[in-house]
Amino acid sequence: MNLFASQLAKLLYCVKVGCVAIGSTAAIVAGEIIFDSLIEKTGRAPIFIPLMAEGLNFILGEPTAISDVKLPEISEKYKYNRLKSRGYSNILNNYKN
Repeated sequence: MNLFASQLAKLLYCVKVGCVAIGSTAAIVAGEIIFDSLIEKTGRAPIFIPLMAEGLNFILGEPTAISDVKLPEISEKYKYNRLKSRGYSNILNNYKN
């Protein structure tokens, strides 16, 4: 048998099955999103988008919100000294004047 033709046939079959699977999944997800938007228009809570979000959180882990993290306040003097130590003293002096 022709080895190249066999491998090419396997590759084409894989592409065909993959495209059908991806297309079907995309159509289902799009339908769920459209259905959720219709549900929201009637004043009810969405069903599918929160369900998909829970699934993603289960797979990827819970997100860390940046707003929950308290960043330390950096004083202007510290910023000035840091920039000065990096060689920006001429620019800082011109800006200050």
